[in-house]
Amino acid sequence: MDKYILAEVSKRKNLKFLPQNKLIDYNFQEDFMTCESIFWTDGDYLSSSGEKVFGERLPKDFLVF
Repeated sequence: MDKYILAEVSKRKNLKFLPQNKLIDYNFQEDFMTCESIFWTDGDYLSSSGEKVFGERLPKDFLVF
């Protein structure tokens, strides 16, 4: 899916695509779950634990336009 989105965004000026996994520096072996928490409710949605963990990784200027 990322390849398709990147191809479409590349056709447009003033847009930049940054994949979610790269943005939050996701590493499957370390970031899928811990002994205490599961970070995903399914393949696309974070659990409340995941929202906290990965939300803290977002750049400070993430929502600056």
